Amino acid sequence: MELARGGSLAGYLKKTPKVDILTIKFLAAEIVCGIQFLHSKGIVHRDIKLGNILLSHDDHVKITDFGISLYKMLGGVTARGRCGTARYMAPEMLQGTQYSYGVDWFAFGITLYWMLTRTYAFSGKTKADIHRAVIDKEPAYTGLDQDSTNLLMKLLCKQDSLRLGKREHPSAAIF
Repeated sequence: MELARGGSLAGYLKKTPKVDILTIKFLAAEIVCGIQFLHSKGIVHRDIKLGNILLSHDDHVKITDFGISLYKMLGGVTARGRCGTARYMAPEMLQGTQYSYGVDWFAFGITLYWMLTRTYAFSGKTKADIHRAVIDKEPAYTGLDQDSTNLLMKLLCKQDSLRLGKREHPSAAIF
């Protein structure tokens, strides 16, 4: 893998206390393109998160860490099983039901929520608390504009079949 001099998105956001909305939109758009490319090749990443998104020297996104990815997930193929990072797991993964690429869109929603608010969409003191929150609670969208709220609500939809990214949506839906 080539060197990603910009470090991880997590590190970039820690170093930069206030990131303007245009930069967030740019980074989000590049992450979306990366996820769409992976899905077009039948790859479900299963661990999209701030630490697995690297930045090149000129701040272009590189998705990394494919250790728990699934391959050959085309044509309605589904999987089952829990893996990834607790704060980013989709409800269907936590509940042990069948899933496919919708889990990546949920994790992207968690990532974007953090980029916009600097907090996680679902919180708890333990992994079990976080998992219960993902399944049973809705995030607070306080302080976010209507477009960001609308986008996040579609990405963090509990019902996989209705989640943004799972269905066809115009690219204008992002912000």
